[in-house]
Amino acid sequence: MGEVHILRTYGKHQTRGRLYAYNENNGVDYTCDTLELKWLDNKKRVSCIPEDTYEVIPHVSPKFGKCFFVQDVEDRSEILFHDKVNFVGSLNPRTGRSDILGCIIPFEKSMDIDGDGIEDIAPKSSTVAMENLLALYPEGFKLVIREA
Repeated sequence: MGEVHILRTYGKHQTRGRLYAYNENNGVDYTCDTLELKWLDNKKRVSCIPEDTYEVIPHVSPKFGKCFFVQDVEDRSEILFHDKVNFVGSLNPRTGRSDILGCIIPFEKSMDIDGDGIEDIAPKSSTVAMENLLALYPEGFKLVIREA
């Protein structure tokens, strides 16, 4: 099983991370960025998850398709590593809420889609990142999350 590290920076509106995907020789095979909700004491549906080490397994979501499921998150459930998201920490103009409820979104490019001054994920950027991670880790990985 491979290992992925996310080094986080906590912000006012969201939590930004830099993801490093390691191979069996401890070399880095892939890097990208991540966005999560801001830290709100691990509250369900409004906070990123705590810094820790987690097992992450492949999963097929009815909504997101192929993705990863983060196992054994304290006081939380259904934390996914998925794509098909643009608004994390800012409100989606169509729905009036964030596109996620506590999940981790990998991506390659960001932009301010709606002009609110909050970083958003560029269209299809998260899909490219997820495809790379799924190809590298078809059996899942160990996830280490810590502050940068």
